[in-house]
Amino acid sequence: MEFYFVFEGLDFSTHYSELKEAINYEILGKITELKALFANLSKDASSLAHKLALSNRSLKGLKDPRFRKAFNELKSAGIIKVEKSLETKPTPLFGEKLKREIRRHLISDKAHFSKNFYRFYFAFIAPKIEQISEFSDKDKEQFLSSLKLERFFCLPFELVCADFLSHKLGVMRSSISSYWDKDCEIDILVQSSSFCLAAEVKYKEHIVSKKLLNELVAKCEKIGIKPDFYALFSKSGFSGELINLAKKNPKLLLFELNDFKDIL
Repeated sequence: MEFYFVFEGLDFSTHYSELKEAINYEILGKITELKALFANLSKDASSLAHKLALSNRSLKGLKDPRFRKAFNELKSAGIIKVEKSLETKPTPLFGEKLKREIRRHLISDKAHFSKNFYRFYFAFIAPKIEQISEFSDKDKEQFLSSLKLERFFCLPFELVCADFLSHKLGVMRSSISSYWDKDCEIDILVQSSSFCLAAEVKYKEHIVSKKLLNELVAKCEKIGIKPDFYALFSKSGFSGELINLAKKNPKLLLFELNDFKDIL
């Protein structure tokens, strides 16, 4: 799965057993070819892509002409696409005036990279493209050792989980998104014509406990939704308490990496 998180969108040899070995030969070792793929991008567009690759991907800056120009360049090149926010501003009652902070709050969409490779490239490769071109074998080794990818993989894992739910539940992928507002964020929200499901995703080297479920329930209450199902995804499994709870409660769904075999 981690190979997909880095290389989706790039043709590469699949014979590698170690991810960083593949990065070394297929990316660092072919840096001239890869650099040419993005040679027509402006400096502003490349800088914005780097920022979006390592941030929460907010598009609040679109009112700024320079930001908007760089964004439109990336979008036209097929590098990024937009995920629309599900947040709505409250409608004041007749004669009511909304608080100033609510009136001034800007609902923000988010950017997604159209391919995982694009996000990896602009996060780690593009900012050091000239240095990488001159790397010795020792430099490459040090660069690969410096890559901290667990947190970086959270987003592509979240997107794979959304694809999995579409396949598993038989719902359109377009009915699945994330939810965010200025106070709350839910990783996955499925809103089909027949049911609602809320999910949280963790790509970490430790098991997920009931605390995550409690946090998800609290978030749903805060934004005023009542899901028919709750789902938790974990790279490293679940606590015994959660597993026992899921056995007793058909509305709680737990998924681990082994469950993804059908879609990968």
